[in-house]
Amino acid sequence: MLISVEDERGAVGGLFADRAALVASRGAAAATRARGTASGGLTLRSLQEFETVLLDLPQSR
Repeated sequence: MLISVEDERGAVGGLFADRAALVASRGAAAATRARGTASGGLTLRSLQEFETVLLDLPQSR
């Protein structure tokens, strides 16, 4: 979680082992997000998904 008090903005991120794990988490994540925004008086500005590749090199033979 990253928070800027001056700008009144924050960001939260998560990493998943694979796409299936991400898809499986969507329902629970949506419910948690709804509770958090409602109880904190927050506004959700965007929700984005990215594929992250740490390092992808061909194997030498």
